[in-house]
Amino acid sequence: SAAGETPAPAAAGGGIAARRRRARLGWIGGGLAVAAAALVFVALNVMRPDVSGAGYWMPPPPRNAPAPPGLAVLDDALRAYDEHDPERALALLENARVRADDHRTEAIRRLYQASALVNAGRPGQALEVLEGLDARLLEDPWRARAEWVRYLALRDAGRRADAEAQLRRIERLQGDRDVDRRVHDERARLNGD
Repeated sequence: SAAGETPAPAAAGGGIAARRRRARLGWIGGGLAVAAAALVFVALNVMRPDVSGAGYWMPPPPRNAPAPPGLAVLDDALRAYDEHDPERALALLENARVRADDHRTEAIRRLYQASALVNAGRPGQALEVLEGLDARLLEDPWRARAEWVRYLALRDAGRRADAEAQLRRIERLQGDRDVDRRVHDERARLNGD
């Protein structure tokens, strides 16, 4: 080409066909990004179980609550639980050496283990632990809290009818202010109030 002439379209950027190809690739890339974002949204918000009440970490028992003498073997596990570290608490609770004849401490160990499992998103395992829990060995506030943890595990496991029956059962018990408040709030949530 002579000096001062404008270059031919092919030399300036690949021509119209190349620009169309780049535009089409841009639309495809943008579409893939939107599809990926939609998949992440669905995975995080639609496909997960209803965990609106998840994050229930049992408060420490009131100072006047009876504690079995063997409870000291659970100190490290309960500290991890109080720090909301379910995996560490579970490891410590599973390895705690409770005396074979200390049924009350074993019941408390199982309760905290089940609660940590619910908080770790493993409600099915929590229900298995709760099957072996003799709640009659627990005094309030632990008995009421055990019933609430059982409700959360049933609800989070998708066992709606069993969860509803458990919630009605807790409503009749009324053994702990914290649990009573949670039951009231949960009933209001379920009723759309």
